[in-house]
Amino acid sequence: MPASISIAITNSIIREGLRRIFTDADFEVSESVSALEELNLGLSEEEVQHILVVERELLQDNCTAIVGTMQHDHPEMRIIVLTGAFDFDEMVALYAAGAYAYFPDNVPYLSLVAILQMVSNGQKVAPPEVIDFLVSLPAATRHAAPAPAIEAFGFRDRELRVLEHLALGQPNKAISREMGINEAAVKAAVKAILRKLGVENRTQAAVMARELINRPSSLVGQEAVEGNVDIPQTSHPPQPSLFDHGSTSSDSSTRRFSGSIQTDRMIARKSRDTLLQ
Repeated sequence: MPASISIAITNSIIREGLRRIFTDADFEVSESVSALEELNLGLSEEEVQHILVVERELLQDNCTAIVGTMQHDHPEMRIIVLTGAFDFDEMVALYAAGAYAYFPDNVPYLSLVAILQMVSNGQKVAPPEVIDFLVSLPAATRHAAPAPAIEAFGFRDRELRVLEHLALGQPNKAISREMGINEAAVKAAVKAILRKLGVENRTQAAVMARELINRPSSLVGQEAVEGNVDIPQTSHPPQPSLFDHGSTSSDSSTRRFSGSIQTDRMIARKSRDTLLQ
C-alpha cells in the first residue's frame, strides 16, 4: 500500500505542483497546508506509512526541536525537509532529531519521487552534498592513525563543554541556552575547537568528539599500568560520561578527560605480585 503524504508548503502553486507529482507517482496526498498549525498529524497514527514533506522555513529557528517533537509524538511519521538554503550543520542536526531526508527545494522531481519511495520503505536518504563532503576529505584524514587522547588538544573547560554539545549535533543557539552563555561566547569556543582539532567545520569536530568518547585517556591508562590508580571495589564501576564535568578548575585552566581505567591489566599485575611474594 502506497504511503500517504502531508504537504506543508507556504506557496500554493508549489503545493499544487507537488500534489500532482506525488499523485501521479501513486502516492496518496492526504492533506496540503500552508502552516504547521493546519496539519492533522493524527493521520499518521492511522497509517502504517505516512510522510510529511515540509518546507524548512515553516520550522523557523528551532527546526530541530520541532522535528524531534513531531517524531516523538508521531513515531510512524517520516519527515522530509525541503530547504531553500542548504546548511550542512543543520542537516546533521535534523537527521539526529529524526528526519528521514533533507534536500534542497530545487531537487529534480524524479529524484524527489525516488526519495519518497525510499523513505516510504523506511530508509533515510542523504543529499549529494554529503558525498561531496566525504570525497573532499584528504586521504590522510580518511585513513588517519587513531586520534590521541583528549588531553593532547589542550581544551579549556568551556571548550570541552561546547564540544560535548557539538557531538550531539546541537546548534549554537541550543548550546547557548543549555550552558547559560551568549551565542558570541559559544561561537568563540567553536572557533577555538576547530583550530585545536585541525578541522574545517563543526561537523568534522562532532565526528572526532564521538570517536573520543570510548578512547581511554593516555595519562589515566599509564597510571593504571604503573599501579598508581586504585582498583574500584564495586563489581560494576560507573562508566565515564562523554567529558568529566567534575573538574573545579576555572575556564582558563586545561581540563582533563576521564578516560576508562584498564582494570583487567591492574588485576593481572596484582595477581602476578601475589604469586611472586
